[in-house]
Amino acid sequence: ELYDAALTIAREGGYRPFEGYLLLMTSDELRDEGRIEAALARCEQALVVLHDVRNARHEGAALSLRGDLLAQLRRFDEARASLQAGEAILRKVGDQHALVRLLCVRGHAEAAAGSSGAAREALAAAEALAGQSGVLPESEPGRALTALREALA
Repeated sequence: ELYDAALTIAREGGYRPFEGYLLLMTSDELRDEGRIEAALARCEQALVVLHDVRNARHEGAALSLRGDLLAQLRRFDEARASLQAGEAILRKVGDQHALVRLLCVRGHAEAAAGSSGAAREALAAAEALAGQSGVLPESEPGRALTALREALA
């Protein structure tokens, strides 16, 4: 696989920031393939590297992905903790689009946990932030908002 080859090169070359990014991307790909446990393991590796290299933006995104994966595994308390940590980081670095996506992940996680009120609060927060930051409907955070709206309808 292409990611694995790139990951090997990054590790052998000692380029840790790229290694962390690749670990995050492969975790996302594994999730999309439905390999949730493998995705979580790869995401945990990404978090260690991204934290070590002080890549806060991608660390926040990784915590969001981790929260999504944990929620899919029905480990809701851990998912909430991961999303809370990711939210704090993304607010600090000012990545509003990633924060909109995280809030949508939170909405889906809360809905899966049976907390419809918290899911709707997450949707409202995501919509408000999307409006403030000019999120376009066809963008990734815009599509995440649409999916959450449909899920909660």
